[in-house]
Amino acid sequence: MDRRDFLRLCGLAGVAVSAPFLPSRVCAQEGYDGILYLIVHASGGWDPTSFCDPKGSPDPDAPTPINHYLRDDIRSPSGPSPIRWAPFADNDAFFERHYRDILVFNGIDTSTNSHAVGPRHIHSGVLTEGHPAFAALVAAHRRRASPMAFITNGGYDITRGIVSRTRVGNVNAIQRIAQPDLLSITNEVPYHTPTTQERIHAAQRARLERLRDKQHLPHLDRSITEVVLSRDPSEASLRALTEYLPDLNALNTTLGRQGALAIAAWRAGICVSANLSVGGFDTHGNHDTNQANALRGLTQGITEVWNQAEEAGIADRVMMVVGSDFGRTPGYNEGNGKDHWSITSMFMMGAGVRGNRVIGVSDDTHRALTLDPQSLERSEGGVILRPVHIQNALRDAAGVTGSDLARTYPIANERLAGLEIG
Repeated sequence: MDRRDFLRLCGLAGVAVSAPFLPSRVCAQEGYDGILYLIVHASGGWDPTSFCDPKGSPDPDAPTPINHYLRDDIRSPSGPSPIRWAPFADNDAFFERHYRDILVFNGIDTSTNSHAVGPRHIHSGVLTEGHPAFAALVAAHRRRASPMAFITNGGYDITRGIVSRTRVGNVNAIQRIAQPDLLSITNEVPYHTPTTQERIHAAQRARLERLRDKQHLPHLDRSITEVVLSRDPSEASLRALTEYLPDLNALNTTLGRQGALAIAAWRAGICVSANLSVGGFDTHGNHDTNQANALRGLTQGITEVWNQAEEAGIADRVMMVVGSDFGRTPGYNEGNGKDHWSITSMFMMGAGVRGNRVIGVSDDTHRALTLDPQSLERSEGGVILRPVHIQNALRDAAGVTGSDLARTYPIANERLAGLEIG
C-alpha cells in the first residue's frame, strides 16, 4: 500500500492525519505529568513602555512625549522589587498580584520590525526560516507520540514535522471526537449497544492490524500504528480531557478559554505545550485606547489561566512564557498611534522560574543598553540582550539542550552566563 492508499484508508476510517511520521514505533504510554509550557503571544507588537518597561515624560509640557504619563507616576510593588510598570490599563492589578512570580526581560533587540520575522525570532531564537517554535521543540522532546502534545491557538507554531500540531478552534469538536459513539455531546444515548460497538471496534482494529502487518516500509508501518491507536476505544485520553474541561461559558477571556483546554489536556496526560494567542496590539492609530484594551485582554487572560491552574492544584507544574512580535516606537505618529520598533520585552512566570527579577535594560528613549554577560548589570562594551539568549536559557531549563532535536535545530551558542531562569 502506498501513501495515497494509506491516506484514503484514513479518510474511510474517519481519521484526519496531520501528524509527522514518527522516528520510533508508537505505543501506549503512561500519561505525561511534567511541566506544562504555555507560550502566550501578544500578536501585533505590544508596547513595553506601556507595560513592563515604563518610560514616562519628564514633564507635562514635553513637546514629543514618549507616553502620555509622567516619569513620577511609574508604579512599583508594595514590597521590595526591581519590577516597574506603567500607570496604564489594568497594570496595577496584574503586577501587584503577580510580581513575586514574574521574571521580566527588558531591552531585547529583535533586529526586525516585520510581523513575519518577529514572532519567529522571539519564539525560536532564530531570524531565518526553518526552525521550530520552542513549544514544538519541547513537546517533541518530552512526548512526541502523545495525541495532543502541542496545542496551538496561533502565534509562531511552526513544527518542521517533529511533532503533531493540534489546532482547536472549537472545543465542542473535541468533545464529539472523544465520544464518537454517542448521538450528541448533550446526552449519553449511544448509536449502538455496547456489544455491537465492541464488534465494530474489533473489526476496525483487526483490519488495520492486517494492513500494518503487510507493510515493509517503516514510515507506513508507523503511521498505520498511529491509526490503530487513534481508533482504539480503550484510548480514553480525549475523553478524560473533556472531563477536566470547565464550563467555558463561565470564563471571561479568550486566553482563559484557550488555557482551559491546555490545562485539561495536560491533566489528561496528553499535552506538553500550548500556544495561547491574543491580538489587538498593532496600534498604528489611537494607541493609548487600543493598546490599553489589548493589554487588559492579555493581563486579565493570564490571570484567568493562572487562577485555573491554582484551582486545579497544578500551578507549580505550569510555566508561562509571554512575548510579542516586537515593540512600538518611543513616541506617537500623526494618528496618535505608535509604529513598529525592534526593541521589546518578554516575561516568564511559574514552574522553574525564579521571579521578582528584571534582566535587561533600555534607556529613556527605549533603546537597548549593553549588559555585562556575567553579572547582567549595565556595562559599557557589554552585549545586547537578544531572543537567542532567552531561548538558550529556555532550552536549558526544559532539558532540551544537548538532545538530538537541539542538534538538528541548533541556535547560536550565544549565552549570558548569569542568565538563568530558575
